[in-house]
Amino acid sequence: MSSFLRISGDFNPDAIREFAPVEFEIRHRIGDTKRGGGIHGDSLIQFLVSDADFGDLKAQFEDMLLFVGCQGDAFAEFCKRPEFSDVFFDFGSEYSPEGGFLFRSFPGEVVAAAASCGAGLEVSLYPQSEGEREER
Repeated sequence: MSSFLRISGDFNPDAIREFAPVEFEIRHRIGDTKRGGGIHGDSLIQFLVSDADFGDLKAQFEDMLLFVGCQGDAFAEFCKRPEFSDVFFDFGSEYSPEGGFLFRSFPGEVVAAAASCGAGLEVSLYPQSEGEREER
């Protein structure tokens, strides 16, 4: 799975589940213990947007446009709830330490779709495994 809509803030994920246009995954709740210690100061939920390959940002962008388009105004309103402090689409991509990563900008329609939800955009980079580099 490579692309998610992530939402964090001061809320109880179970209490907002009935208002969400589609099912979401709870990553953590306020007060949960973090890996390695500490306490989460907010809740984090995520919606699967695309399961396209990490290397295929174009497909992830197309899936994101379908995701936002299919949910309509109900989804845009959900994302603007006052208890949400951070809303962003996170696209996953691979990089190679030798070859780096080339990404210039988000397509305009992706920016507009994110803006309709009051969401930001992010690309998370994951190292490409040795075996995958040899196959390509």
